[in-house]
Amino acid sequence: MTADAERSKDFYCRVFGWQVLPRPAFNTAGYWIGTQGIFPQIHIIQSDEVPPGPDAPDQPPGAPHLLRGGRLRRDEGHAGA
Repeated sequence: MTADAERSKDFYCRVFGWQVLPRPAFNTAGYWIGTQGIFPQIHIIQSDEVPPGPDAPDQPPGAPHLLRGGRLRRDEGHAGA
């Protein structure tokens, strides 16, 4: 989660050479970035309500993402994780 999804997207694409991937039309702004067909992928979620950082809640209400305080965590239910 970030307050500036555009800046985060630009950073990851510039540093890692990733590209913006197709993303469903969620009701929040954001990006999926990575290399098509190859994992990992990064899901960037725009949020002005939940502050990013180590003191942020584990997940925003109703979001099934792998975020925990701004860090990815292992998802035991995902094949290949």
